[in-house]
Order: sequence, then structure tokens, then C-alpha cells
Amino acid sequence: MLRRTHDFGGEKVHLAVDPAPDEPLPLYVCDRCERSLPGDAFVRIGISSNISQRITRFRRVAILHPHCSKCRRQQAGRHAAHPLYSPGLDTFFTELLHGTRSGAKKRGILVGIDKDDALGLFLSQQGVCAISGMLMDWKARGYKAPSIDRIDSNGNYVLGNVHLVLQIVNIMKNDLPVDTFVQMCRQIADHNLTL
Repeated sequence: MLRRTHDFGGEKVHLAVDPAPDEPLPLYVCDRCERSLPGDAFVRIGISSNISQRITRFRRVAILHPHCSKCRRQQAGRHAAHPLYSPGLDTFFTELLHGTRSGAKKRGILVGIDKDDALGLFLSQQGVCAISGMLMDWKARGYKAPSIDRIDSNGNYVLGNVHLVLQIVNIMKNDLPVDTFVQMCRQIADHNLTL
């Protein structure tokens, strides 16, 4: 049974390990409704062995979503009612998250979001890139497609540290901080205007 959370720098994710048998069952606080609930009231996003080496002596750490299952169902219902929503968009984000998880695992980065979080970002951003302001086209599947970008490139893929950008913007930005990347883009644009 998952019984204990570990602090992970304030990022929005519950990390839980199997503690000693005599420890009491802890409660996790939902970031949305702020209720204190047992671990089985939260969706398990995955299990990470890479992250556990940095925070605890245990080998495996369960990653629980910061919102309880009830809040997640309510949010998914709001997504389906959004004018930009379609089943194809839902499928796109399922595939996008699969690719993001695969790449993050190779780099030892925690992924504490799921498809519904990424879809929610797209809908809340109205399909617009967070950095360039350009419209993202999930049907094109090319450089204009949405891509999940970490705001702080030293952090993890968790709520509060991700936004959606054009795939080409994510490739160009790489691991730069957003402000440094934007400043470089301004310098490039200014230089080319003087030519």
C-alpha cells in the first residue's frame, strides 16, 4: 500500500513509497478540492525507479496525480464540453504523452502529468503556443503540432512546470530558459531587420 509522500521541491505531484508496516496510512491533499484522502483516491500515473534514487533509499516510487479521482472525472467532463475538443484531439494527446514519457525515461526525468493534463493545457491555451502566440495545428503533425515543454528545463514534467508550444519552438528552445530563448529570438529578428 502507498503510504508516504516525499517532498520533491514543491512540484505538483505526490510521490509515495512502501513504508514500514507499523506506519499509519497517510492522507494526501488534493490540489483542486483540498480534501485529505487516502492514496487509493488518487490516480497512479506511474512508477519510477530513476527518481527514487534521488529522494529515498527505496527502489521504486509511485507517482500519484495531485488531483483526486473525483476531481479528475469532473475535469475530463469539462474538456469534452469545450468547443475545441474532439476525439481526434484526445487521441493526439494520448500519443504525444506516450512519446514524452519515452523520451523522459531515457533522460531520467519524472513525468507527473497524463493525457488529460496535456489536453487541458491545450484547451486552456485556446490552441495557441505559450511562447510564440501562434496557433498550434494538431492535425498537421509537423512543426506546427503541439509539444509539451518544461518551463524550467531543470525540472520535471509536472503540473505548474509545463506548457504547450509549437514543436519547432520546443526544438529551437531545447534546454534554454524561456526568457533567454525569447531574448535570443529578439536579437536574431533585430539583426535580420538591419540587413
